[in-house]
Amino acid sequence: MPKSNMVRVRHMLDAAREAESLMAGKTRTEMEANLMLVLACTRLLEIIGEAASQVSPEFRAKHQRYPAPKS
Repeated sequence: MPKSNMVRVRHMLDAAREAESLMAGKTRTEMEANLMLVLACTRLLEIIGEAASQVSPEFRAKHQRYPAPKS
């Protein structure tokens, strides 16, 4: 059974919150000096992007707050 749009949105929110938590109190210089942190944040952004790409067009249209990017 396919995952629901809300499950995907939950994955996006969870990954965003985790990235925010990892970056809390860190400067860009500190982040760039920590390869593990860079890789973790990169992976979390991948999770957000993958989940976002699987949200149905109907759900996006219904919950659109900002214009969709032009392809």
